[in-house]
Amino acid sequence: IIDMLKMLDIPRDRYYIHCDGALFALMMPFIDNAPEISFRKPIDSIAVSGHKMLGCPMPCGVALCRKEHVENVEQHIDYLNSVDTTIMGSRNGQAALYMWYSLRKKGLGGIKQDVMHCMETARYLRDKLTAAGFSCRLNDLSSTVVLERPASDAFIKRWQLACEE
Repeated sequence: IIDMLKMLDIPRDRYYIHCDGALFALMMPFIDNAPEISFRKPIDSIAVSGHKMLGCPMPCGVALCRKEHVENVEQHIDYLNSVDTTIMGSRNGQAALYMWYSLRKKGLGGIKQDVMHCMETARYLRDKLTAAGFSCRLNDLSSTVVLERPASDAFIKRWQLACEE
């Protein structure tokens, strides 16, 4: 995307790049040859989920963005005599504690171990499905195995498969 923007000579102030790193952003640092996601590149924001790779018991996540974009949403709150920079004006402190606890408990070694297990499991699933005659794909930079929609609705329901109509 960045190369295409440069090739088309689109000025930096005419685009905004958001990296939706919901699941895989926490996995990428442990995957060989994975691209680096960094604010050293012209990205503007990234979001990471805490309930996916970290296993927090409630939907939660972190969104990081460049300071100039934070200033676009900040509002002065009179009764706090402070500035609020959250999008919704509030946040769940319990979710932040779960994320902190999970990061501290697992550490880098534990997260790396989880990532390796996820990737091995995805390759195992792809290989077993292929051996059973199913057509499926697995990108080297993903833990999601993509397969053709099974004909049986019961099978889809039994395994809770996300299928497009």
